[in-house]
Amino acid sequence: MVTTRAIRVDDDVYRRLQSQAQPFEDTPNSVLRRLLSLGADVAGNSDIEATPTRKKRAADRTPREAFRRPILEAVEELGGKDRVAAVLKRVEQKMKHKLTPVDYSKTKSGLPRWSVYARWMRLGLVHQGLLRGERGYWEITEKGRAYLKGQR
Repeated sequence: MVTTRAIRVDDDVYRRLQSQAQPFEDTPNSVLRRLLSLGADVAGNSDIEATPTRKKRAADRTPREAFRRPILEAVEELGGKDRVAAVLKRVEQKMKHKLTPVDYSKTKSGLPRWSVYARWMRLGLVHQGLLRGERGYWEITEKGRAYLKGQR
């Protein structure tokens, strides 16, 4: 049996650990193991498994409303209509500087949280008439284009 222990590190050490991490792969424990030349995590244990899950705080993530304009701009930049994956890729590029580590954490379904927030915002935009609802595609409406022009 492997014993896990919690340690506290200051912000400088944590940022350095983050800079050494492989996104969506590493945990703080796996980065430390690599830096200390300890090899792979024994028995598949990781600090994520050892840490009890907690509800993500709203303050730790990007608010859903922040996705409104980037979604509309992304669809417009892609010719007014495109597949969901293409739109989400463009939205991520546009919001890269705003997304937090919590936004990049995975949901139970395996999707990054930010993409779930974006999908919920898209649904709201459809209800407001700014996007057209079509399975597999996101399409901006004339009302959506007018919104973009009026918000510049």
